[in-house]
Amino acid sequence: MPIESLEDYLKHGEALVDPRGLPATESPISMNDFNQLVQKFVDVLESRGMRITPNAVRRFALYSWAQYDSGTVINDDTLRVLFERCLALNIFKGEITGYAEMVAAQEARKPKPAKTEPTFDDLASKLSTQSDAGNRALKIAAVDGALTGEIREMWAAFEASLYRNLNGFVLTRKQGELILKVMQERSLNLLRPADYDQVRVSLARTGELPSNLIYPSEQIQIDLETADLSKPEVRREFNRRERQLQERR
Repeated sequence: MPIESLEDYLKHGEALVDPRGLPATESPISMNDFNQLVQKFVDVLESRGMRITPNAVRRFALYSWAQYDSGTVINDDTLRVLFERCLALNIFKGEITGYAEMVAAQEARKPKPAKTEPTFDDLASKLSTQSDAGNRALKIAAVDGALTGEIREMWAAFEASLYRNLNGFVLTRKQGELILKVMQERSLNLLRPADYDQVRVSLARTGELPSNLIYPSEQIQIDLETADLSKPEVRREFNRRERQLQERR
């Protein structure tokens, strides 16, 4: 949606549909408090070397207010997610500089782990075999070997969330092997829940995992990719679906 349309939508009281799955709130805040939270967030980024124009700040504030207006809690954590979403949508139109460098510098300052977990390829190279039975044993050993320490805990939490949120769904070993294999191939972080969700949705969209592994909020986001939001009836339908989700929470 063009950023220039944001003010018109807000003026006419229409909700902007871009659900991010962020924490919801029922405690309203004033426009002044909202502006202070946004300005404080921007000030911190600028103090770390990022540069952003006043027009880009306005765009960010409008987008964030639309998310607050649809029920999202506003704090530093949610504002960072919304800011990165604005970057992904090119809402700032190139009117900020230094953000990527700032994030890279923060990552570089983080302490490096003393020991890295073995990758799927590392394990596969040690257990290579030609027989079908051996290949099956290889996959099992690779999965079990990769799931150690914190990664095993993260995997358990991922499986528990599927069981809890999808009516007792349990991944088969084959499905688990596929998820881990794809995460390794894409160099994703086995300690980051969002990366598991990214692969889950991706494989469900291609039919390699059951389609019911896509949550309703995620399906809305997928449908938005091809929706014509210039049509009022289309916007109303997405607003209706979003309200239904909010009512179920």
